[in-house]
Amino acid sequence: MRTLFVFLLALALGACELLSASGDDVRFTTDRAAYQPGASVELRLENRSNRTVSYNLCNSRLHQLSDGGWQPAPEPDRACPAALFPLEPGQRATASLPLLDSLATGTYRFETTLYRSERNTVERAGTNTFSVRP
Repeated sequence: MRTLFVFLLALALGACELLSASGDDVRFTTDRAAYQPGASVELRLENRSNRTVSYNLCNSRLHQLSDGGWQPAPEPDRACPAALFPLEPGQRATASLPLLDSLATGTYRFETTLYRSERNTVERAGTNTFSVRP
């Protein structure tokens, strides 16, 4: 419970930094470089560090590249558990999230939030970019 509280507090205070898709110690990627509207995207999170990282891939959010910046993109509704899951060193986690059938052609990525208890920090991680086209 304390972990969830610290996680939510850090989010509220905006204590986030964006990690790259293939950071040195945590890698967040998709299974493909291109999708069609309505397809499912497999998200992969790999902990290459020597410390446990907490995550919840269900809470990952889709962003579209627009006017030189990343903007939230429309997504289907989904119910996610209000929980963090530990990802031990060397472990991988996956989740499959659907894209809307009406999603516009463009460049996208998913972002997710990671909690690192040893640093008491919350960080955002972004996947590789991918294209959506019919």
